[in-house]
Amino acid sequence: MDAQARLKLNETLAAMSALAAAQDEAKAFFAAQIPSTSRQTLDITDSAQILSVGQAQIGRLGSEDARRYIETIGVGPCIAVSVYDPVNKTAALTHLDGLTDMPSTLTALFHEMGPHCEVRVFGADRSSFEQLRELRVQLAQRGVRPVEWDVLNSVKSIVLDRDTGQVSNVRPRERSGSLTFAASAMADIFRRSQAKQPAKWTF
Repeated sequence: MDAQARLKLNETLAAMSALAAAQDEAKAFFAAQIPSTSRQTLDITDSAQILSVGQAQIGRLGSEDARRYIETIGVGPCIAVSVYDPVNKTAALTHLDGLTDMPSTLTALFHEMGPHCEVRVFGADRSSFEQLRELRVQLAQRGVRPVEWDVLNSVKSIVLDRDTGQVSNVRPRERSGSLTFAASAMADIFRRSQAKQPAKWTF
C-alpha cells in the first residue's frame, strides 16, 4: 500500500471512529432522559377546538386563534417537536418523517416564537435514531435546549394546550381534518421521496 492509499485509509478509519463515538454519546444522552410520567389523556371531540398536524406538516396557533389545542397522531418512528411561547400564548408543532428537510422546517417552526419557549421532543425509534441525532445537533446550533425528550419508547399521540402550555396524550379520533395521515400528506410522499422537502403548513 502506497503512502497516499495509507493516508486515505487512516482518514476513513478516523471518520468511522468519530461517527461511532458520536453515536455512542447520543445513545447515552437519550437513554438518560426521563420523560414525563404524569401526562394525562384528553378526549377532544370538538373539531372547532383543535388544529391537527399530519405527517410532514407544521402548524401554529396564536393567541388570536379561536382554537385552543394543536395535536399530532401516531408519532414513531416519526418525530414531533412542540414549541410553546408562554408570554405570547403561541403554540407550534411539527411532525417530522424521514423525508422532511429538517433545517428549513425547524427554521419555520421557530419563526416569530419568543426567546423563552418551551420545546419538547416526542417519538422516534431505532429506525429513526440518526434523524433524532440530527435533530439534537440542529437544536443545539440554534441554542435550543428542550425541556423534555420523550423518545425511543413508544408510539405517541400528543396535544398541546395553547392556553396553558400543557402537553397531554390525546385519544385519536377521526374528527374532520384530523386523520393521522392526511390525504394531502400521503399524496405528497412520492414527490418528497425524490428529494427532502420542508414540512408543509397546515391551517
